[in-house]
Amino acid sequence: MQFYPMLQSMGNIWFLSPRMTTEHTEHLDSFIKRIQDATGEPQYVWTNRSDVRMIRTAAKRNCMVVVFTTDAEDPIMYTHNRVMTGRHFGLSLIIYAPKVSSIKDIERLCYVLYKGNFVNGMVYFQQTNGRNELFGHEQFPEFVMENRTDFMAYVRRQYKKALAASQDVGGYKFYTPLRQDLPHVIKYKDKGGRAQMQGTTFRILDDFVESLNGTIVEYQMPPDNYGGDVVNMKAVLELVRSRKIDLAAHAYALYHTDDDLDKSYPIMVVKWCLMVPLQNSISTFLYVLQPFEWKVWLVIIVVLFALQIMDLFKITLETIILRAQRKEYFSRVIEAWLDDYCVVLGITTPKPIQVPVLKRFLFYITLFYFSFFLSANYTSYLGSFLTVSLFRAQINTMEDLIQAQLPVMIIDYELEFLLSEGFQMPEEFGKLIRPVDSHTFVTHRIQFNKSFAYFVTDDTWHFLDEAQKHLKQKVFKFSDICFGSYHLAYPIQMDSPVWRDLEYFLFRTHSNGLLQKYEHETFQYAVSAGYIQRLAEAHDTTAAGIEHLRLLFIIWALMCSAAWLCLFLEILPHLT
Repeated sequence: MQFYPMLQSMGNIWFLSPRMTTEHTEHLDSFIKRIQDATGEPQYVWTNRSDVRMIRTAAKRNCMVVVFTTDAEDPIMYTHNRVMTGRHFGLSLIIYAPKVSSIKDIERLCYVLYKGNFVNGMVYFQQTNGRNELFGHEQFPEFVMENRTDFMAYVRRQYKKALAASQDVGGYKFYTPLRQDLPHVIKYKDKGGRAQMQGTTFRILDDFVESLNGTIVEYQMPPDNYGGDVVNMKAVLELVRSRKIDLAAHAYALYHTDDDLDKSYPIMVVKWCLMVPLQNSISTFLYVLQPFEWKVWLVIIVVLFALQIMDLFKITLETIILRAQRKEYFSRVIEAWLDDYCVVLGITTPKPIQVPVLKRFLFYITLFYFSFFLSANYTSYLGSFLTVSLFRAQINTMEDLIQAQLPVMIIDYELEFLLSEGFQMPEEFGKLIRPVDSHTFVTHRIQFNKSFAYFVTDDTWHFLDEAQKHLKQKVFKFSDICFGSYHLAYPIQMDSPVWRDLEYFLFRTHSNGLLQKYEHETFQYAVSAGYIQRLAEAHDTTAAGIEHLRLLFIIWALMCSAAWLCLFLEILPHLT
């Protein structure tokens, strides 16, 4: 009770072993009640239920944990481990109920705490001679049991570590797979034949481990199905989950955490979308027709209707005044509308205008503004199209993708993740999915194979886009077909002793702009190592010339042929 105010606890959690005898428990209930009366804090008691997680309850912070156990294999130790998932860093006091005759029993308990990442876990016990002692363990660089009976000395050491803002792991070896995982991890050999490591997330982790006075050591994994070393993130996550490695240098976003697998503080938030190939550019043969968009057509239709309404109003008014012209009303309207149609198309009217009247003055004013806006719209668009390359409508929605019947490549375990997220895929889209292994996926994607679309996070897309940024016509684009946003983070053991240190280090990385620096440098290293190439232009750009107007001359020739045919058909009856 003397040290209880120092803990600032919001409650106490008691784990009572079902193996304890009545001799051990007869006064325990009254003791817990006395603690509650003295502190006014709630008390939680557990015996054998391990499906609840305290981190999801009201007592998820600053709780003192007391465990009554009989040995290291006591089921209550497993219950304690699971119920306190996510809160192993807090103080856990293990009370060894029997009297201790061999210190090996205490060492086994301390080792259980060490394997469970209970950094501040301690074992309280009584020896056969009646002496009470308190033991704990050092987490780094290796398991060492230590005597903490002088509790205040231990508190002072911990306080000094807290002031240092970073712990010293004493050369501890952090094992992690180091496979090909562009842009996160790149393995290559320099000119001297020495193995080198680069990559955005590798360099961040390497700097972090160095700040802890630790080292990164490669965890050897078997080759992939093709004898290569492309990373399989499902296997990497399983290594972390089974506690064979502490954390992985291969940052990843597409996985769920559980009782054994956690995520570090996020490096960034990434979108998971499709990168789709850009379709071919429109042939310059069709450039003459491209400027006829809806604005140009709208001007033509509005002016034609305006002229026809004006002629209809004039002829109708003349017919009312001059009744003698009523018989010619319909023929005059049709003739006037034919004149309007010819004028709008730029064709000579059947009857030349000789007498200037007010109606014709208004008529030509309308044509002037029509010609002005039409030529302004058409010629400006045509000039723009002759300057740059035009592209077809691109794939940007799920409907576009289905209509194009473009296969979509995805890694098999990422498809499992997609389905576990509850995403309801349209049946037509599901037929386009092509699940493959990670080696096949990376090989096609890094070669920019335009036969497929690819699932990709936007951090990887930024890396791939560097290879085509200089192109006038890019090969792929990052579409709007997305499947959610996720945290890119390091896979790490649940309750890892270095989780908080890594969080603070990532804070400083973001504030210093190191991530952007590493992203740029990683691409340069990847190009030098031959893993990716800057794409070359496939076609030379040609200046605007007569070949762009071939369609215009073809149309002119066809119209001339039609005109000569009409003239021949008109003359033919007179020849016979």
